[in-house]
Amino acid sequence: GPVSLSQLYVGEQGSFLRSASLTNNPNTLAAWLVPGGLIAWMSVLQAFNRRNVRSCVLFGIILAVILIGLVLSASQTGLYSFCLLALLTTILLIPTNRLRYQVTGLYLIGAAILIGSLSLNHTLFAKLISLNGRSDLWQAGLTASLDRFWFGHGLGSAAIGLEQQLGPSTLYTFHSTPIVYLYELGFIGLLLYTASFLLILVRFIQDYRYDDSLSISLLLLSLWLLLLQFTESVLIRPSGFYFIWLSLLIYATRRRATSQESTHT
Repeated sequence: GPVSLSQLYVGEQGSFLRSASLTNNPNTLAAWLVPGGLIAWMSVLQAFNRRNVRSCVLFGIILAVILIGLVLSASQTGLYSFCLLALLTTILLIPTNRLRYQVTGLYLIGAAILIGSLSLNHTLFAKLISLNGRSDLWQAGLTASLDRFWFGHGLGSAAIGLEQQLGPSTLYTFHSTPIVYLYELGFIGLLLYTASFLLILVRFIQDYRYDDSLSISLLLLSLWLLLLQFTESVLIRPSGFYFIWLSLLIYATRRRATSQESTHT
């Protein structure tokens, strides 16, 4: 991502445009690191499968640097989404359905064990599940949306709605794109946006092939944006990277569908 380019950071309080430097928000930094990390992880797996030691070491170093950046960013959204999608990347690269199901089952068992272990520490578990209090913001947004449920309160009104629900605060949005859309554009607007985004996602699901790196990368990017929208108000902050990636995905839907002659056993 860019170190500092103008007109990439839209909607910040007190200004219309702001530079999207990599240090002005941890989630902004993570938003550039996660896609790069996923592509580096996929390259490591492919190089390992081909027994290409040089490529494996090179992409391994890149991946390690990106992981260090993610940890230092302390972005829960970035760390959670990277871990989930890194596991999914491994599954998508598996050539046969049977082995894919077996690996998925092992991941689910591991996730259950991890969640069970964390639940023993109730304070930590509650903090992790709520994503540092985001559940309170989501509840406030849903409550505030009820009085104008169908058509919303208008563009840019989410910050006012949050202040009315929780009082004056440095928090600026409900930290959930669907809830922001519900509050500002109502259920009709949210429905239209959801349908539009799902059209993009379905396109890449249909185009997926385990031996096509580009189709896997596009599918991962669309799933990453889908996950991100549930924990961040990407239309408000940080928004520049969102429109860059979304524009890329929309353009990529014009890509000619990959051949379906590959084996899907």
